[in-house]
Amino acid sequence: MKVLIKINSIERLQESIDDDIKEGYVHFLIGCDVEGKSFPLKKRLRLDKSEKMLMKFLSKLPVLLEEQYKEIRYYVADKRPPEDLSIEVVNILVVEEKMYLMLEEVESFVRTGRHDVLVTEKISF
Repeated sequence: MKVLIKINSIERLQESIDDDIKEGYVHFLIGCDVEGKSFPLKKRLRLDKSEKMLMKFLSKLPVLLEEQYKEIRYYVADKRPPEDLSIEVVNILVVEEKMYLMLEEVESFVRTGRHDVLVTEKISF
């Protein structure tokens, strides 16, 4: 069973960006749409070069989406998920392109400590 998920938005959580950076992480809230229902997904990334952060993000995203989907769709209803369940993000290429730019801003902020380089707070698709 193939499930198509569309990512609608990615927001960098800025409540305590300085504290997060000191701890070595940056936090995101990902808005997803599956079967006409939207659900949020929180994700944190360990600070690194923007290319490495992007690869970690893209490699772990389908696994997190699958866990979240199973929890919402099956575990809450006390059902068993199908064995052949696979998750596909339909707009992954656009997400990759725009997410890279956001992660470059974070990397620049880590290097300089200047808040004015954090221009993009939210990406919508």
